[in-house]
Amino acid sequence: MSRRDPDPTVLAHLMLLADGRLPSGGHATSGGVEWASSVDDLADPTVLHDWILARLTGPGLTEAAVAVAAAAADGPGRGDRLAELEAELLARTPSPRARTVSRQLGRQFVASARRVWPDDRHDLHRHPDGPLQPLAVGVTA
Repeated sequence: MSRRDPDPTVLAHLMLLADGRLPSGGHATSGGVEWASSVDDLADPTVLHDWILARLTGPGLTEAAVAVAAAAADGPGRGDRLAELEAELLARTPSPRARTVSRQLGRQFVASARRVWPDDRHDLHRHPDGPLQPLAVGVTA
């Protein structure tokens, strides 16, 4: 099995999007771990481990699946498919605060992505408050 070296420009763009200094970066959201740590809810390493595992296998898995489906949505009817994915994700995100945060992070991600890859495909989100974060990630992918 041969491995292809990544295009340096593409790699630089991906590193930029993952940079923690950008709104789309690695520390932009952790699903609340900073807040929970600040009130000592996650002071015990075992509790933190269990929390991370629950996040990855619960909402994290759902959000990843939506991002992959959004990335695969292309061609005619793309906007309708993204609207369906948004409805599906909203049905699985009952907390109004989680929805608001996801839209904030989605807007920030799209703003960063637009600077790196100017493309009007980022404008397919119909909600006035912006896309949910997993949709923004998927569309960018």
